[in-house]
Amino acid sequence: VPDLAVRTSLSTYVGRVAVLYHDRPFHSLSHAAHVTSSLSSLLSAIPPGALFPEAPAAADPSLRFLLLLAALVHDADHPGISNAALAAHGHPLAARYPAGSCAER
Repeated sequence: VPDLAVRTSLSTYVGRVAVLYHDRPFHSLSHAAHVTSSLSSLLSAIPPGALFPEAPAAADPSLRFLLLLAALVHDADHPGISNAALAAHGHPLAARYPAGSCAER
């Protein structure tokens, strides 16, 4: 990131996301870093415009950045137990999202 202010803001944001990850066997900051790094490698291997050829806007670097950001935050504050266990124990997330996948919302 060439702009120092943008780099500083991004670094601050990533730091704030990092503290939302807990020491879990799977849904951890290490997992998020692996997913983000893997996605970055995958996106680097795809030529611009090839991701969604029917949508030229998909070649926009902003879309690639947003995909990486989504990978970074995808399990932030995950409780570390299955959705079924959350529902069985009456966890507030299960009550708030009864249609399923409550831990991923």
